Amino acid sequence: MRKDVWLEIKRLKEVGLSARSIASELMIDRRTVARALVSETLPRRRPARGRPRVLDRHRGWIMGQLERYPRLSAMLLFGKLSAMGYEGGYGAVKDFVREVRPPPVPAAMTLRFSPGEMAQADWGNAGTIMVDGARRRLSLFVMTLCFSRRMFADFLLGEAMEHWLEAHWRAFLFFGGAPAGLMIDNLKTGVLERPPGGEPRLNPRYEDFARVCGFDIRPCAPRSPRGKGGVERAVGYVRTGFLAGRGEESFEGLRASLAAWLDQTANRRVHKTTGRVPDELFEEAERKALRPLPAIPPDRSVTAAVQASIQYRVEADTNRYSVPPEHAGRRLTLRKSADRMVFYDRERLVADHVRRYGRKLDIVDPAHDRAHLERSRSARERSAVNAFLRLGDAAEGYLAGLRERRANWLSHVRRIVALAEAHGRDETARALRDAAESGAYSAEYVLNVLESRAKPRAEPGPLRLLRGGDMLEVDLPEPDIGIYDQRGKEEF
Repeated sequence: MRKDVWLEIKRLKEVGLSARSIASELMIDRRTVARALVSETLPRRRPARGRPRVLDRHRGWIMGQLERYPRLSAMLLFGKLSAMGYEGGYGAVKDFVREVRPPPVPAAMTLRFSPGEMAQADWGNAGTIMVDGARRRLSLFVMTLCFSRRMFADFLLGEAMEHWLEAHWRAFLFFGGAPAGLMIDNLKTGVLERPPGGEPRLNPRYEDFARVCGFDIRPCAPRSPRGKGGVERAVGYVRTGFLAGRGEESFEGLRASLAAWLDQTANRRVHKTTGRVPDELFEEAERKALRPLPAIPPDRSVTAAVQASIQYRVEADTNRYSVPPEHAGRRLTLRKSADRMVFYDRERLVADHVRRYGRKLDIVDPAHDRAHLERSRSARERSAVNAFLRLGDAAEGYLAGLRERRANWLSHVRRIVALAEAHGRDETARALRDAAESGAYSAEYVLNVLESRAKPRAEPGPLRLLRGGDMLEVDLPEPDIGIYDQRGKEEF
């Protein structure tokens, strides 16, 4: 491997390009890039013994062919050499061609933009982070204004459409407006399909967002990282200038630190390309050139049909979110954004939760559980009352008396219903009539009536005389009624 190629691979890696992008940029094999990235010194291939001597007399001819036709392959040259009497192997030819022919580097025009004309946006991998007890992938979003090189960066916990739109809106708020055009890679949230030689088919959800915000979508050509080199270098700059050497932090703490770093360092440095401080150039010429944002923030959510379980929960991203219990088992609509999970029954809002990024969490609104308990209590109450009213004609009046006189009337109702199961419905209905006539309204009184009726009455036995006729021969003294005559004379 030539030293200049090895150094260029190292440089492109430092600015944030992936191995695939570097291979495409330099038009070399990805295995060559991988070998250079893991090597601390210049990799050198040991030449095959004996082969250079066989090839020596053909070197001048090979170099002449490459000067006339620079893109001739080593395999084609080997075939011609073999026809000329070359007895060596293909490996020696390939090594010599790689040595004398530098990898072709396509020319690239320096892109120049006027203030507010263009921005570039892209994702970068920022490792992982602990959120809600689970380790999640951390994504870095970067947007750079092409004129002033002012940069916005933020961390998100996903790269789906809702995160892509939310990141754009945060960037536009940071800049105070939107550029006329936005250059993006061919990611699925932006470009659904790009037929060879045809126009790209944009994601309609992203098109709607761009129309509301007032910018045009400009996808880069496939396998052309130079098209958005500015944001590629910005992603690498955030990795090396901010992320490198940082320990474990909370998600919100990391976002706050990044915002401070952008304000105090990234946008206050002298940019190598412009020779100006991005913040100063932005305030001087680009802020007023940006397009104004809509007065009403655009919708950044995505919509999906979901099914509530009988436990009045909806599962989304392995987590379960509660909905009101009356919607258990029903089809609902979920509008999912980067930070909210909102559920609708047709057009009516039924639940709104903060989005959680843990795994297998049960996110419950306490009001939903209270409503479920009330519904269950109401159902049990209706069941007990209906069973009580089936205890005859007197049941309705007796129920009204219980409601009026007893604070815990439902407890009395349930106990009387239980008495009907034990003593029979007819006997309990009769006891209710008797209790109502007596004005006694309680389960205890009904129980006493039922128990008193259930006790067998002792029948009278025959008269037994212990001494026969002696018990009947009783002598009683004659009464003295003279006392009454004497009292009468005294009164007169």
